[in-house]
Amino acid sequence: MASLLALSRSASEHAKSLLKWRMAGHGGTFVVGCVALFVDSHWAVGLAIAGVVTQACAWILRWHGRTWHGRAEEARRYALLSDALGQTEDPVGARDLRVQMAGRVERQAVKHDDPFYYSTTAALGPIRLKEILQESVFFSKHLYRKAGNRAVTFFVLEILVLLVVTLIALGFAKDATVGPMIARTIVLVLLFFMAIDQLGAGLEWWQAATRARAVDSDLRMLTNPTTETLLPVFAEYSVATAMAMPIPTGLYESNRDTLNREWTARGKSSGGA
Repeated sequence: MASLLALSRSASEHAKSLLKWRMAGHGGTFVVGCVALFVDSHWAVGLAIAGVVTQACAWILRWHGRTWHGRAEEARRYALLSDALGQTEDPVGARDLRVQMAGRVERQAVKHDDPFYYSTTAALGPIRLKEILQESVFFSKHLYRKAGNRAVTFFVLEILVLLVVTLIALGFAKDATVGPMIARTIVLVLLFFMAIDQLGAGLEWWQAATRARAVDSDLRMLTNPTTETLLPVFAEYSVATAMAMPIPTGLYESNRDTLNREWTARGKSSGGA
């Protein structure tokens, strides 16, 4: 039977895959939308309908992706507490998660099993919980900030491209009949919502980075941690990770070595985490 951590990582990758396909839906909306701004007559109406379909697919994929991200984060919370405190049996909620993850995600979980996922060597108890939380928060606060910066940059670029394309299209549009004009208006609204999705993700990541930094500060002040003093901090961090979109795998992999190096250096300079 796969560990909760392996299930969490597998579910997270599934969520990221769904959210990546959502971007393909946005791309489809962008392409057909831009073309619809330049064509006349019934073609504009047909392309507007196609844009509605592609954007609807993107929203459905986003919903499914966020649902799986929520399951992944819930499983990760159970796994973190189990690793830190030595729980030998799954809580009732974790058993329900295993049922929800039955199928492809469960089969893929074996590839994500890693008994050394956390670097701490502390014994079971509050110290180990604190060090695991600090390691997770350290990675999260930096990756959330980078992901937020990238998403907002994409949003700005999308808005600029949309403005340029719209201005150019206005010079080409010659068909002023009601049908094509309504179709082009629908297309512009869809393109706007497509861009807003990027902005929303960026703001979520920025907010999560801010919460993660606050949690990191709280953990630093806990010199004699107990389970009771750590649980509120753990809850705050759980809220931060649950609210934000999952960190893209490519972004994590491109920054993993640097963050691992800096995390090790931080532990040495502070005599611990």
